[in-house]
Amino acid sequence: MHLLNPSLVRSLIAGSAVLSTVAMAADITATVPQGGGFVVKGATANQERFRVQDNGDVFLPAIGGAATAATLTCFDAATGKLGPCAAGVGAGPAGPAGPAGPTGAAGPAGPQGPAGPIGAAGAAGSSGIQGPAGPQGPQGVQGPAGPAGPAGADGAQGPQGVAGPAGPSGSGSSAKLVDANNVVLGTVLTAARNTVDILTTTGNVVSLRWTGAYAPAQIYYSAFSGGTCSGTAWLNSGNNVPAYEYAKWTVYSLSKSSLMVPVASSIQPDGSAVTTTVAAQGIDNASTGCTASSSTQQGWELTPVTPASIGLPAQVVPPIRIQQ
Repeated sequence: MHLLNPSLVRSLIAGSAVLSTVAMAADITATVPQGGGFVVKGATANQERFRVQDNGDVFLPAIGGAATAATLTCFDAATGKLGPCAAGVGAGPAGPAGPAGPTGAAGPAGPQGPAGPIGAAGAAGSSGIQGPAGPQGPQGVQGPAGPAGPAGADGAQGPQGVAGPAGPSGSGSSAKLVDANNVVLGTVLTAARNTVDILTTTGNVVSLRWTGAYAPAQIYYSAFSGGTCSGTAWLNSGNNVPAYEYAKWTVYSLSKSSLMVPVASSIQPDGSAVTTTVAAQGIDNASTGCTASSSTQQGWELTPVTPASIGLPAQVVPPIRIQQ
């Protein structure tokens, strides 16, 4: 359907008034000449009110000055029939949204709603500053004696006492190992072709070569780089299961240039030291020095000690000898 203004309808009705005396039993046909038209004029000023051209164009010259109306008139494109427009016909697309209007005045406060559920507990606040100490209260009654506490660590060694009288001859070894300065290094436990094992005055067992140098042990290390071993040290036990040794067994590390003993955490109540699983990247050997070696077997974790802490001089002066 096409839109037609209601004023057009009124003009058509006005033009048809001149034919009102004609009988309605049949159509009235007017044939216009080529290029001409059918014209209806007003009563005054010879004004055209309605024109139909031979090509089908329809003109309502006076419609522009007619009174406005609020209802649209449409026509059928196929038949030219006039009639009211269908719903939605003639509506243009929605225009853009206009600017927001000013904020209205605040309305009165509504009634208070019911209390909401209790929220989750908040995070604990930071501790406040400590207040001043209060006055000392009266002494309370003495409580019952508590259980005995664990034994404390051994105290520092006291000064050497005055030598006592000579005792009777014993059945054990009395041979001592001394150096060139006649310093007694310890009691000889075993002597072999290349090394000698002694018991020092502190109860440590140490192995020395006959040159006066400490015999190096095979020790694993947690780090290896550029031919150097470092980090945590473990004495090789040669086992993949836990093993035990004398807690004061003392060895020498080539890489750390130090005497070493089992760490305190490995010492058991019976005076032995237990192994732990190693995480080695390098190993010390007396013949080859430090080389790369990965191992996860068992070993005694070690810690360095000074010669003085195990009853030895800072420097053993060769030659060393056994003295009865």
